Amino acid sequence: MLQLKVKLKPFLIVVFVVFVYILTSLCANILPFNLIISNDLRSFQNLTMLWFGYDSYSSSTKKHLVKSRTRPRNETRTFAKNGTNINCEQSPFPAHDLQNDEFFFVPSPDENPHFAYAWYISEAHYLCSALVSMKRLKALRAESKFPYPVDFVMVHTKEDRIDNTPHNLVKQWETEGGIRVSFPSLRGFITNSYYKTSLQKFHIFLLNYTRVISMDADGVALNNMDHLFLLKLPQGVRMAAPQGYWFNNEGFITGDDDTCKGVNFPLITSILLLIEPSKELYSRVVPYFGKTRPVSKLEYFDMDIIQSEFNCKTNDIMVLPKMYGTLDSDFYKTFKIFQNYRKCLDFSQVQYLHFSHQGKPWTRGLSQVRRQYGSSNLHSNASSMFVQWFRDAHMVCPNLLPELS
Repeated sequence: MLQLKVKLKPFLIVVFVVFVYILTSLCANILPFNLIISNDLRSFQNLTMLWFGYDSYSSSTKKHLVKSRTRPRNETRTFAKNGTNINCEQSPFPAHDLQNDEFFFVPSPDENPHFAYAWYISEAHYLCSALVSMKRLKALRAESKFPYPVDFVMVHTKEDRIDNTPHNLVKQWETEGGIRVSFPSLRGFITNSYYKTSLQKFHIFLLNYTRVISMDADGVALNNMDHLFLLKLPQGVRMAAPQGYWFNNEGFITGDDDTCKGVNFPLITSILLLIEPSKELYSRVVPYFGKTRPVSKLEYFDMDIIQSEFNCKTNDIMVLPKMYGTLDSDFYKTFKIFQNYRKCLDFSQVQYLHFSHQGKPWTRGLSQVRRQYGSSNLHSNASSMFVQWFRDAHMVCPNLLPELS
């Protein structure tokens, strides 16, 4: 009997080692890869805590798990603030406390920092919308004490023919102090007509600024975002973007044959980007121009390129809270996010709102606009914002957009 026990000891040790190996292998497939490199994995206790605290998809205890998963901010390169799934669990950064060194840095005077808000503009309606955002941002910034120069930049190409836009929109842009920067066209790399101009956004990577906040023109800035210019980014990271929370499992995806197969990572959206422009950054996206994905053979558009090059492969992007990139559809009472995530509906915290619900505001007639944006099906705060946006846009370009009264 004693001899049997002695023989069993090595066997049990082997079984235990195999068990730990299998467990850690499972975790490697389940955890997002930014956690795999964490020092937490050195502790088996922390490993199991991370594993069981990360079910962001199907558990009825999902909210509890997210709240219970607390990790110091500096232990993850991906999320700007604690929390994983839908980032409305995170409030925006303390914009009025730029001395808060947990989130913000102070540039060296020798750096001569210079910042910019930027939009890629392809035609008149988008220029009109960008003008509304620029005017709104200038009004929001009027009482701020941001100590560094900030420009407003329109990026375009000669093919866009923006000089022919009605209502002297280009002249309005320049009168408001906006800057124009023209680049060669990249349209020839895309065959899909809807996304024909999607690569032009990458020209913003070449602007000569310390940092740039790039916003899609088919949206509106609702709050002053100057604080993002001073946001601390992890070492080696030159870009930040909001979570694409409306995709798949609340903004998470497991990579397929086209993109990082088998890796769990948070999807990001390019509707807003915080960028430290450089030729090196631009050189990383150029190889994707005109290429198709290995399996699906679909073309790489702007968001696909950012996912592939900066997100799942190298984790070179910081994920901002959802409030920095929110869809207007969130505020329709029939939508899941309205019903399930009340915290997401604090309209005062939305920094940038993207027009996505059933097209763009300028694609609808006045009766449809009134029916959609004046609807009792819409959150009241959102409804008043849309009314104000149409009023502002009508003043900028009266024949392009109706006035919603």
